Amino acid sequence: MQLLLVCLLAAAFMTSNNMVTPLAPLAAAGFHASPAVVGLVVGAGSFLPLLLAIPAGALTDRIGAKRLLVPGLLAIVAGTGLAASRPGLGPLTAGMVLLGLGQFGATLGSQALVAHMPGRSRNDTFAIYAVAAAAGGLLGPVLAGTLAARLGIAGALGWATALAAAAALVSLGLDPRTAPGSGQRVRPRASLQQAGQLLATPAIGSAIGVTALILFADDLTASFYPVLLAARGVPLAVIGVLISLRGVASLAVRPTIGRVTRRIDRWWLVAGAMAAEVVGTAVVPLSSSLALLVPAALLCGAALGYNQPLSMAIVTDHAPAGQRSSALAMRLAGNRVALVASPLLLGLVVSGFGLPACFAVAAVGPLLGMLYVLRFQLRGGEAAAGAVGEAAASSSAAQSAR
Repeated sequence: MQLLLVCLLAAAFMTSNNMVTPLAPLAAAGFHASPAVVGLVVGAGSFLPLLLAIPAGALTDRIGAKRLLVPGLLAIVAGTGLAASRPGLGPLTAGMVLLGLGQFGATLGSQALVAHMPGRSRNDTFAIYAVAAAAGGLLGPVLAGTLAARLGIAGALGWATALAAAAALVSLGLDPRTAPGSGQRVRPRASLQQAGQLLATPAIGSAIGVTALILFADDLTASFYPVLLAARGVPLAVIGVLISLRGVASLAVRPTIGRVTRRIDRWWLVAGAMAAEVVGTAVVPLSSSLALLVPAALLCGAALGYNQPLSMAIVTDHAPAGQRSSALAMRLAGNRVALVASPLLLGLVVSGFGLPACFAVAAVGPLLGMLYVLRFQLRGGEAAAGAVGEAAASSSAAQSAR
């Protein structure tokens, strides 16, 4: 029942977030922002979560997941509501900052709850959770495009606010005992040392790195993907459908993760996902034909669909039981690095070389990630990483006992 509630609220707030994804850059462009400023607005929500990730992970391990999740959902409500109700780049940017903080808290809190749920392997529980998140990725852009065409961007953002409020109401039914927290206060220096130990575990560091690289490319959907298509005359509703096709593919592949990973090593699946992201990103500027854009969207959706739950399972499998929230927070911090860097760096590329060039640059990230994973596998892969992870966990336990 608890997993069902987490999945319901995840679907609701992810739908809300994925409605904002195509609307924010379009709103910024509507205020006559330059490409660099569009990138700054889109990336604004990732700055503070990046700085707060490590202490937030330690805080969640101490106070419990629900006590971070609920304020996070309320911050999403506040951020989307501000962007919907006040026109201008200032309110839009402030709303994105609040939304970014809320999304970080809600994501970390919900993932920490899933990581502590008994009865299933983490590959399976995170795959189920990821299906709900992918449903939000599927519905959000379609709703955004449809509602924006009828009600305008502000009206569509108002509906996104209502969905976030619904998620906050669902969260009240969660049992805080699922991931109650240890109650032990961790000093800032100790939390940094703990984070360093987790990051030094090869499997955890590798999972965080490749996820950041794939998100660097995928974040184009929140920045210059809709801008490029709109500039080429693709209607808003069609742009929303194309972004939602990524959600369709992501949703379709996630239920297969448990079955596939029982047959092949999950790192080979991660490498395949990176390859799909490279192709799906690089071909977008070649044509505005749906015959090209649809397969590209499906490839990118499948890539994210496999990568996200696998990376969550990997970092929690290799982290000590009392540090799972910290490991997930570090993964989210890596994601935020990508979400900050992608619109800012690609905005500079657009300013200097035009919109098509940023897609080629973005594809380099997952290409490097794929090559790294192949090298990681050839050097022993997760088996070797697991041995190092167990040693790190033993060391951490010994330090805690002193």
